[in-house]
Amino acid sequence: MHFVYLATMLGSIVGPMLKKAMRFIGVGVVTYVGFNLVISEAKDALLAKFGALDSPVQQLLGLAQIDVGINIMFAAVATRALMAGFESPRVSWRPQLLRR
Repeated sequence: MHFVYLATMLGSIVGPMLKKAMRFIGVGVVTYVGFNLVISEAKDALLAKFGALDSPVQQLLGLAQIDVGINIMFAAVATRALMAGFESPRVSWRPQLLRR
């Protein structure tokens, strides 16, 4: 008899918490996948533009390892966005010097 009351109480507490947790996980996954898709498409488009250049220019860019620098920059942008999501939902993307 007391088990029914306990099960009802746990069901009324755990059910909404589980729904909310699954909703947050779903939103986070969709945001992460979408952001990674945008970053990878931008990187691919930029590197494709480098592929359309003349051969001597491509060789100079290869010696300078511009492709590595581009990958580092896009990784930094993705890491900054990820860390901003961890810190607070109200993080501004403006540089620190412009904040008051």
